[in-house]
Amino acid sequence: MDPTMRAEAVRLVLRWLRHRPQDVGLKIEGDGWASIDSIALALERAGYTVDASEVALMAHGDQRRKLEVEGQRMRARYGHSIEMDAPAHESAPPSVLYAAVPPRFAERIAAVGLRPVKRRFVHLYVERRVAAERASRRGVDPLVLAVAASDAHAAGVRFYPRGAGVWLSDPLSPDHLTPVRRARGATGEGGAEPDEAEPRRERRVSAGPLRRRPRHSPRRR
Repeated sequence: MDPTMRAEAVRLVLRWLRHRPQDVGLKIEGDGWASIDSIALALERAGYTVDASEVALMAHGDQRRKLEVEGQRMRARYGHSIEMDAPAHESAPPSVLYAAVPPRFAERIAAVGLRPVKRRFVHLYVERRVAAERASRRGVDPLVLAVAASDAHAAGVRFYPRGAGVWLSDPLSPDHLTPVRRARGATGEGGAEPDEAEPRRERRVSAGPLRRRPRHSPRRR
């Protein structure tokens, strides 16, 4: 299978595993697993000439590591909207994780916290840069949130590592969220955001957790 066709097949398999297994008769078990044989059969019906070994190689060749293989089964690591079991391996998270959202949701997040919308879990990232890159694909300059993950975990929020620097979690309250952004004029090579190795170029928007501005309070000039 050539690289272009393989990339198309990976996108199709991700769609089935995350959102539409019923379209091709995939049986999802546990926290998102389907048999590799059944995925190969579904791809053949969709016009791809593959066998089970090639399906497994698709996962290993995916640089973004969105697919995971265990024995004779495969799953998407994250991004699910379908009903399934909670991930099997809950774990204590790093002290800080990052999320990025469109700025228009800032007031709602300040009121109710960070919740999954069309997904089963909140998606978080170890690197701020990666969180911003994932969100910026929607065509907006995202609001990046630092998540006090250790504090949230101590308060009872469950966290699940999914590999490739991605964590899933239960909903997060505003008290565990702090907006962050670059200092003005701080860009990396080619206009990209500086990496985490340059913390002095990043500053907090507020000194504490995400707060909702009172509706009738005057805005400072």
